[in-house]
This record gives sequence, C-alpha cells and structure tokens, in this order.
Amino acid sequence: MESLLKSIIKTSFENKSFSIALFHNVSDIKPKDLFLFVHGFPDSHETWSHQVEYFKSKAYVAAFDLRGTSDSHGPRSQKGYSIEEVLKDFDLVINYLKKQNPKIKKIHLVGHDWGAILGWAYISDKTRVGKIGSYTAMGGIHSGHIIKENLLKLISFNPSKLFQALDQFSHSWYVYFFQLPFFPEASLTVFNNYIFKKALAMAQLPKSDPMWRWRSAKIDKAGSNAIKLYRQLVRNPPQLPDQLIEVPVCQYIFKQDAFVRPASFENQQDLCKNYQVAYFDCNHWGHRSHFGLINEQLEKLL
Repeated sequence: MESLLKSIIKTSFENKSFSIALFHNVSDIKPKDLFLFVHGFPDSHETWSHQVEYFKSKAYVAAFDLRGTSDSHGPRSQKGYSIEEVLKDFDLVINYLKKQNPKIKKIHLVGHDWGAILGWAYISDKTRVGKIGSYTAMGGIHSGHIIKENLLKLISFNPSKLFQALDQFSHSWYVYFFQLPFFPEASLTVFNNYIFKKALAMAQLPKSDPMWRWRSAKIDKAGSNAIKLYRQLVRNPPQLPDQLIEVPVCQYIFKQDAFVRPASFENQQDLCKNYQVAYFDCNHWGHRSHFGLINEQLEKLL
C-alpha cells in the first residue's frame, strides 16, 4: 500500500503471528521531541497525514498501523487482540524509535478514536510510568471510565443523566453489534464501501478528503480485523487506574462528534494529576477536517 505520507520511511517489525508497520521521518537535526500518532477504526496511519507533514520539520514524527490493520498483519487468535497484547506493540515501537534517536527527551503520544482508548490504557499502566511525556486524546475516552460513568447514570434515576447514557449508547451501538459472531465480518466484507462512506458522512468529513476515495480492499484491510479489538474491549475492558495518572493529559473534545458524545467525558479529570480539555467545533475526524486548529494546539507541546 502506498502511503500518503511524504518523505517518510517504513519499518516493519516481524513476528511469527503478526507484523507491525511503522512510518517515521528521518532528520539530521535529531529533534528532542517525538510525536507518536495512533489511529482509530476504521483507519490507518494515513489519517495523520496533515499532522505528519506539518510537524516533520519540527519534531521526530511517527505513526503506525495497529496490529491487523492496513500494512500491519494481525494474529489469527481473538486473544491476540487483547488490550495488553496490543500495548506491547506500543513498547516495541517506542523502544525502536528511542534507539534510532537517543536524543529523544519527550514523547508526545497522540491517539484518535481506538488509538485514544489504547493511549488511555497505556498511560494508566503504572509499569509504564516515565515512558510518555504527554498524552493527547481525541475522539476517544478511557473505556473503564465511560463504562463506570454510564452505569452510574443509568441507575441514578436522574432523567437528564439517563438521557446522556442512552444518547451515548445510541451513538456507539456498533460496539455491541461487533460482539456477534461472523455477522459483523460478513457485513463489512459485503457492504464495506457503503458502511465506510456512511460513517464519513455522519462525521461530516469534507468530500475533498482522500478517505472518500478509499477502495473496498483498502477499507477491508483497515476495518475487518479491528472488530477483534472491539470484542476484547467488551470481554476484557481496561481497568481504571488504582492511582492518579502521572502523565499530563489533554483531552480534545469534538463538540459535534457523531460517535462520542461530549457528556461522556464528564469527571474524566478525576483520573489524572494534570488534566486539560480543549474544545473544537467539529466532528469525529477533526484532526483532518480542522487540521490547522489541531496542529496549532498540538504545537503548544513543543
């Protein structure tokens, strides 16, 4: 697959059951800051093209395809997509990049959608404290937190809270649909182009965006195996941290998000020592539709 990212090299990590495709820049400047971008569903490293092109002359930048998506090959077993197994890929990528550039002093982890869920799980793990300098989440929330908050809202007998919980459930129905055996994969195989374009339309992604021109084969590679991530999320969700998260966190909230409702982020600050929120008047793929604003905000990390 030809990457949309320019002046970026590809590195592959091979394993007996899977491989990880990493895309990163090479600079003689050897910057001390690294942006590590993690994509969501259904997506690939290419979703960060606007950020990579903007920051490649300002920092070390990298984006990788999650296991089983796009240029990365995934294990066949369902357990191979558990959160803990996927987080090992983060370690693999981070260790490689730091070895390539020993001058890296600070890693800015940036996740969107599923990448944001995984990022939250990564910084919540106290055994990984010190690996990440900052975390930026967009279009995704700590899954343990949203499960707890929505359950509390459902049993609160407060009409407005009950509505918020049901509103989020109605916008993330596909998480539960993906728990069915066989049928989700069959649906995405047969109707992947229609479903993908429907998601882009719901997210109000501009028709000029290259994602609208993805062909069925590319959509299938980006989405079919990722269903296993959703199954593992429900069967074995990440636990809430047993102590405050040390990593400084900035949660980008897209006010028009078609899949993650703004009310779902309530009280998430209680998980962190240092938590900030930035609001953007955009939909789910805000880092693409409003990349100028997103890049401007991210640049504050440097």
